[in-house]
Amino acid sequence: MYNFCNDMKTLTSLISILAITSANALAQDPQIRADINKDIPLAEAVQRANVQFPDVQPLTEQEVVAAVKRIRAEHPDITEAVHDIYMRVIRERVLPRGMYFSRLTVMTTDSDHFDVDWKDLRLALPAGTKDPMIGDGFNYRIRARYISSRPLTEEERKAQRDLSMRFDNALRNGGPATPSEKPDAAAGDQHR
Repeated sequence: MYNFCNDMKTLTSLISILAITSANALAQDPQIRADINKDIPLAEAVQRANVQFPDVQPLTEQEVVAAVKRIRAEHPDITEAVHDIYMRVIRERVLPRGMYFSRLTVMTTDSDHFDVDWKDLRLALPAGTKDPMIGDGFNYRIRARYISSRPLTEEERKAQRDLSMRFDNALRNGGPATPSEKPDAAAGDQHR
């Protein structure tokens, strides 16, 4: 029997791993807030996210807090250091330094294109800091909605296979295949 839950957990874990970012990638990501180096009140952070990512169902503080409360259940292997940073969202009602909201609108698999509305709470650890389990950062999905899907065209399938091969090669060789290649692109993590 097909186990969709295990595949989704694997996909979620892969996306979390792919969310590990370098300082250069942070500087280039337009979704990162300008004041990433300081704590901001959660209410303000949610308000900004709703302006940045307009939605008929805007995020609320309550939704963010409820989602973050489930982080350990969703990621039992999360390190204490990273978990403690996310817990500040609940305890102190702040968006800690290094944390920001992001949105994903497209995901592709080997056979399908999905229009999605995924909102994530991303943590980019300070430059030069590495967590032994996850590296430079962590990604936690706080909302996941699937809008539509369609089969990939043959051209899209070829491009997906090429990206997957480059990504696999990069993993084996310890880094991106080209300096400009971001790991997110290999998983179909395209921001619109």
